[in-house]
Amino acid sequence: RDEVLDKLHEIMMALFMEYVEISKTCGRGCPPEATRKLEKLATLELATYVIHTLFRRQKIGREAAVAAFDKIVDEILSG
Repeated sequence: RDEVLDKLHEIMMALFMEYVEISKTCGRGCPPEATRKLEKLATLELATYVIHTLFRRQKIGREAAVAAFDKIVDEILSG
């Protein structure tokens, strides 16, 4: 297995677990800040999945995968 693929998968799982934990805590009535955090987590998880898939299928290289992930994290967390 590839180290980058393993790390991206690990990140996806951590994002998902955090999302589930917040969702359980909130139930149906999440406060606005929790809702925003859930949106960011979901967006990050999806973006990580896309990068993981592109890299696994060799549509992008290692450097491009890492650069894309860094850029997405910066944009989502700063927004």
